Amino acid sequence: WYGGQDQQRVALLDSLGESDIIHYGRNVWIWDSSDNSATHWTLPAGKTHPATGDPASSLAAIDPQRAAAAALALIGKTTTVTVGNSAVVAGRRAYELILRPKGTGSLIAAVRIAVDGATFVPLRVQVDSTAMTTPAFSVGFTSVTFGKPDPIEFAFTPPPGATVTDG
Repeated sequence: WYGGQDQQRVALLDSLGESDIIHYGRNVWIWDSSDNSATHWTLPAGKTHPATGDPASSLAAIDPQRAAAAALALIGKTTTVTVGNSAVVAGRRAYELILRPKGTGSLIAAVRIAVDGATFVPLRVQVDSTAMTTPAFSVGFTSVTFGKPDPIEFAFTPPPGATVTDG
């Protein structure tokens, strides 16, 4: 969820639990349901967004738009760029932009960027390895709504019995 410069939330789901990174105003929380633990940081007064090195700065690393921008920034004479087949990501029709190294010896087979066909927003980025049949790296949306999220999405109160640590 992205509600602006001082409201972000990322939920990482697995088969046995969920981890969340929540940034709302001066508060940053990291929640792990597997051990019922939470870590809380309070940003300095007058500062409404984390800087590099702060706990929520990792949000940028897992955002499909930023991952796509990083990959596109590396395009050069050694990269072939093509448009691949259509895809459906987060229930939306998308097309794939495929970046491939021209030379031999790269560990990267391709970088695939699924771009929403209506809004042109990157919805998923996958890095294919020359040594694996599944993507070596993948970040993408499982659902997307192009509107501002309800502020309740950024509110976090640790559940009863949770271990809370100040960061």
